[in-house]
Amino acid sequence: MMETYGPSFKFYSLGTDKQIDEFQLCLESKAKKLQGPFLQAVWCECPSNPLLWTVDLERMRRLADQYDFVVIVDETIGTGSVVLNPNSQYYTSLKTSLGDFYTSDLYVNDAIQLEINSRDFLQRAAQLNKIHIGPKIQRRMRQATDDFTPGYGCLLTVDFETVESASVFDNLDVRKGPSLGAHITLAQPYVQMVLQKQKKWANSHGLRETIVRVSVGLEDEDDLLQRVKSALAIAEKMKSGLVF
Repeated sequence: MMETYGPSFKFYSLGTDKQIDEFQLCLESKAKKLQGPFLQAVWCECPSNPLLWTVDLERMRRLADQYDFVVIVDETIGTGSVVLNPNSQYYTSLKTSLGDFYTSDLYVNDAIQLEINSRDFLQRAAQLNKIHIGPKIQRRMRQATDDFTPGYGCLLTVDFETVESASVFDNLDVRKGPSLGAHITLAQPYVQMVLQKQKKWANSHGLRETIVRVSVGLEDEDDLLQRVKSALAIAEKMKSGLVF
């Protein structure tokens, strides 16, 4: 999108602390040469798709305050549309602009289905929000309540050792497709499907063709685990050179 429609940009693909250090040095250098604001915005995903890495947003906020730019966060698996920070100096102008160009394209049948899906949203989210390895962001979680248990969502990315072992995707008995957050489990070999003609470029940014992204659904847990184990067993045999 930036290459096609946007002005010039610089791509920090990994969003690591090291890359933020590089970004900060770039800001410091430009600030010495230019007068006034020189950066329109920083766009970042939360988490990035498909590597599921979240940039240090607190640090990004501090840099935005210091160098006067907008931070735009694309919430990968969020359910909202556009949420503006009311404390931002750009809040009024952005809200006005959005209001001027807004058109209601929500169709009646879509609205009905959204209402139906929302009835058990908290229960479904609580079922999905489980993880067996506690990430470092535990302290950022809201406190659990009787009707909602916070967690880490349903999206995960698996990076296999080799293309052969990644064949687990072919034998994984779930739906295959690019969507996420559905009530059924969906698997996608991200680079193979999205960046088929840009594999070399993708690999230079940490996206190997052995990546499989999985959006976990609401199927029976034991049944789903058995399907995964069966696919992994076949992939292990193929990795060992056994022929079927």
